[in-house]
Order: sequence, then structure tokens, then C-alpha cells
Amino acid sequence: MRFLDRMESKGRMGRRVKILILTIIITTILAQTFKMILPVERPCQMINPIPNHCPTNNAYPSGHTSIAFSFVYPFLGSKLFFLFYPLAIIVGYWRVFLGVHTWFDIAGSIATAALGYSVAEAVINKEKRVEYRMNETPRQIIHISVGILMCIGIWVNLIWTFYIILIGTIIGMLIVQLELIGLKLPIADYMLDKFERKDVVPGEGSLYYAVGALFIIGLLRNNPLMIISLILILSLGDGLATLLGKRYGKYSLPWNRNKTFEGTIGFIIGGIPSVLILQNPITLTVLIISAFVESLPIKIDDNLTIPVIGSIIFFLLL
Repeated sequence: MRFLDRMESKGRMGRRVKILILTIIITTILAQTFKMILPVERPCQMINPIPNHCPTNNAYPSGHTSIAFSFVYPFLGSKLFFLFYPLAIIVGYWRVFLGVHTWFDIAGSIATAALGYSVAEAVINKEKRVEYRMNETPRQIIHISVGILMCIGIWVNLIWTFYIILIGTIIGMLIVQLELIGLKLPIADYMLDKFERKDVVPGEGSLYYAVGALFIIGLLRNNPLMIISLILILSLGDGLATLLGKRYGKYSLPWNRNKTFEGTIGFIIGGIPSVLILQNPITLTVLIISAFVESLPIKIDDNLTIPVIGSIIFFLLL
């Protein structure tokens, strides 16, 4: 038995190393691509004269911080997490301290690494499947409610809401790690038992939800209406898609037999408030594209794909 346990442990570590290497590669490509297409100025570039230490390329996201966090996600559940996690936070803080990035850029870096990890995990763990709860209503009500609360906070005070989400995400990632290593956290255990889906990393969906919101706020920091509109699409649209799809779904989509026309229609209905808040054809375009992305048969979490794709479209076209 000990030999079999060691072999299984080596197998898990080998899979983890593969995901790590692929995460670093994908995250690096994503970070450099975002920098090329998203003209976000660095804080030091706004100073006249520009300091000699100020890089000349775009700011969003921080490449250093993205790569640092690409070492964090693959080691969730491993003791090495406690080494790489504080180092990644220090790297992010140092880039802000140097004046070459803002915390908005760092937030985008955390999300970029999460997307890189999600893609890498989908490639390596091809057998991964999501098993829905028998009753998804409570889970989706929380999903929608949290999104609405974020929107209210952003409307009242964008900066403070951003820092609350950022700090909450940093703490949340640590909670996920503690759950994975078997440390009992009463409140977290209760919430996971009541609302988490089966056969998934504990708290992974909530973590990606917060990280997706960070990418939205980080990139669209200068336009609260865009932020609110996209978060409503992510929360109301995605939430209603699952509720209506699970309860009334009868007609499967041709490109994804696990999704239904009723669910996709629910997504679009849920996203209507975003179109009313930001009345522009681009908002409707983002809503339709997001509904399509949510319906695709891919294993990359849509709490990441929808915010990234939607934010980039808003940023470039509005």
C-alpha cells in the first residue's frame, strides 16, 4: 500500500509540474498580449520628465506579478504554496512601490495568472467535469447577490470597493489553500457544504468570480458604468442561465449538448439591465458574445473568460 501511495503521490506531483510549466508559458503569452493591445499608461510615465527607471511598454497587467502568481495557482493544496504565495504578493507590492504599476495593474496580473492556470488545467486534466448540485438555486442566488452588492459598492465608491475585493481575494486564496490541506474552518466549511458543487476544488468558483471582477475593475478603472454593466452580465446573466437552463431546459445547443437554448436565453434576459445602464450597441454586443462564451463546451471557468473578453471589448471599442 505504501508503494502504491508513493506512486500515486508521484503521479499527482508529475501532473502538478506539467500544469505549472504550462501555466507559466500561457500566463506569459497572455500578459505580453494584453500589454500589446491594451494601451494603459504606467504611473511613472505620467511624470514629467519620465524617470530613467520607467519602462516604455504598457502597464496592464504587470508581467512580473503575472509570472509570480503563475507559480501560486498550480501549488494550491501543496506546502510549496506557502513559499510562492507571499513571494508573489511581495513582487506585486514591489512593482507598485517602484511606481511602475498601480494596484489596478496588479489585480489584472492575479486574474491573468488565474486564466493561464485555468487553461493549463483544462489541457492537462482532460477528465475534469463539473457536477451540478441537485438544487442550484441557493448557489445562484448568492452568485447574483454578490454581483449586485459589488455593483452598489462600485457606484458608491469605486476605489474602496476595489480594495475590499482585492484584499478579500488575497484572503480567499489562502482560505482555499487551508481547506485543501485539511484545516477546518467552520464558516468556510459550512458555506462549502451548503453551496459548493461536487468534485471541484473547494472555493475555486468563488475565487475565480472575485478574480474575474478584479480584471474588470483593473482594466476599466476609469469608467464605473462599464464595470457595473459587465459585472451585471457576469452575475445576473450567468446566474439566470444556470437557473433557467436547469429548471426549464429541454432543447440542447448544437455545439454543446450540456447547455440549452433556454439557458442561453436566460443569460441574455439576465443581461438586459446592463444594456439599460450603459445604453450602447457595444454593451449589447458584449452581452451576446458573453452568452455565447458561456455556452461553449470548454473547461475554462466562465468567471474568467467572460470578464476578460468583455473587458477587452469595452476597453477597445468604447
